Amino acid sequence: MAITKTYLGVNPDGTPRFHYDVSPESHAVLTGPAYGPVTTTDGTVYDVSEPVIEVASAEHAGEVAHLIGVLHEEQGHPDHQPGDPFVHLCTDTCGALKRDSVGVDEITGHPVKLP
Repeated sequence: MAITKTYLGVNPDGTPRFHYDVSPESHAVLTGPAYGPVTTTDGTVYDVSEPVIEVASAEHAGEVAHLIGVLHEEQGHPDHQPGDPFVHLCTDTCGALKRDSVGVDEITGHPVKLP
């Protein structure tokens, strides 16, 4: 494992605070506020409940990041207000899971689902 998790104490709200050190040769994903398992196209399952996880390859990192984005679309994102849906904007890093059904609104610059 190329990620070292060090306990730093507690945050002002009483939750534990950690520092994550990721070695340069590893492939890591910052999961943000996402929880549970996601499955890449080759069947590998990753639990994204930790704030930082190690994955097997750069391709897996892209797919896992994409899958987290889709989770936020389906379940909502904690930083978005009710009625302000989260839309994951795919890039080439999404790999085999990249979809072309999301674009950018020309007026607002926000990601939108295309018909």
